[in-house]
Amino acid sequence: KHLQERSGALASEIADLKEERARQTAAIDPSLIARYEKILSRRSPAIAVVSKEICLGCRVGIPPQAAIELLRAEAIVTCGTCQRILIREEAMHP
Repeated sequence: KHLQERSGALASEIADLKEERARQTAAIDPSLIARYEKILSRRSPAIAVVSKEICLGCRVGIPPQAAIELLRAEAIVTCGTCQRILIREEAMHP
């Protein structure tokens, strides 16, 4: 009985989270969502933090050009080794 109750609660929570995700992603370009999903299907998590020009997803240094593109924040930058989407460490602590 306890497991059935827990299962029902989890199913409800999953449904709520899916609705919240749909609301959050409504304003995002579908091609970006598809790109994220593709990376996520191969690597989890799909996003990696860059600290001191090192991708913390795979622990490999990123090229200087990628570091500059991250600083500019004009486009999505991915790691050349693990293919994860890169974000700057400073973005984690605004």
